[in-house]
Amino acid sequence: VQGQLSRQSADLGHDVTHIYSKSFNTPQGNLIVQENDPPSFEIVGIELKESIAKYKFIKRKFQERSFAKLVILELARLKPDIIICSNVPLDTLSLVQKYCKSKNIKFLTWVQDIYSKAIKNYFDKKNKLFSYLVYNYYRTMESKIFKKSDNCISISNDFNPILIEMGVKKENICVIENWANLDEISIKDKVNHWSIKEQLDKT
Repeated sequence: VQGQLSRQSADLGHDVTHIYSKSFNTPQGNLIVQENDPPSFEIVGIELKESIAKYKFIKRKFQERSFAKLVILELARLKPDIIICSNVPLDTLSLVQKYCKSKNIKFLTWVQDIYSKAIKNYFDKKNKLFSYLVYNYYRTMESKIFKKSDNCISISNDFNPILIEMGVKKENICVIENWANLDEISIKDKVNHWSIKEQLDKT
């Protein structure tokens, strides 16, 4: 979705650089410049010396701060008028936002999830006290990020009351629901291993 938004923005005549992490193992869509992409569109992958340690809290925190410094170096090169951040870890997001504010770069947060809540849900299974402390730390950080954003783009109206509770003004929230890029979806055979196993191949 993020890649498609960047491409569509470039198609509208904007100079767009799509920055993504090469160190986080997650599906990220088509991140190769295509022949039909406009010349004003570029893709930059930023990579740490090793992959993000997804389940090692302390190490990951330091990695995300290191990643933020590399993003800031790229922003210093680009000198953008505006940036839209989506699916960015809070430790990275906080530092990048601080840099943007210091340079008067408009900062939009595309809210795909409430990360402090997701962090709490993960640590609740391990240690309730530690989970409480970590949650409050990141809840405060996330609230500050949202409040300092020039606009919060929410993927669902369900997030809006949470954003308002966290201190975001109603007029600084808009909703754009997620979509699927049909050009990147291919229809497969209905009869396959999974459908046979679930007895759905003949429905």
